[in-house]
Amino acid sequence: MALAGCAGQHGVVAFGNEDLVRSKQTSLTLEQITFDVSDAKLIKAFINAFSNKGLIILTLEKDAGFIMAEGAEFLDYGSLLIVKNERNQRWNKRIGGLGMAGFALPDVTLKITVNLYKKDKNKTLVKIKINPLIQTCMHPEFDQIVKLPSDPRMILECPPSPTMVPMWYQQLWDEIEKSIFMQRETILK
Repeated sequence: MALAGCAGQHGVVAFGNEDLVRSKQTSLTLEQITFDVSDAKLIKAFINAFSNKGLIILTLEKDAGFIMAEGAEFLDYGSLLIVKNERNQRWNKRIGGLGMAGFALPDVTLKITVNLYKKDKNKTLVKIKINPLIQTCMHPEFDQIVKLPSDPRMILECPPSPTMVPMWYQQLWDEIEKSIFMQRETILK
């Protein structure tokens, strides 16, 4: 994305830094939930949820209550367009409504870590951390992909939108709940 004038390169990096800070603050409020199920059932629920979201489990330490998974960002295209439009409107408002911000959708790989803390037989605290690893910025309206250099300062120009963060957590928590429900239904039948 290129912005001329006072916003320029430094403005883009400043806006990107603000988005990164907002994303981190948002994720802190969404990272943990206590479930009224055993840690063994939660591990099964996470395996199913990660599979349903196209994530690959890299590490599974049942005794330690630790899971790490990685995979492509799993929001649907319509949600990603909403995120993109929200960001463009917010950034254009910041630079005077000139319509210059044509921010693209980041093509993101997610690395997710899960820690399970057994509270009692059927109560488990879960802490999830979703870390986005940006690969490219996509411009879907022009079918153009812009490869980012490996320089971390340039990656700041295309951070995932803070609007995406709660969507990631909500969809993952919903998938966990669905998997727990399916386990209960299977047991009842």
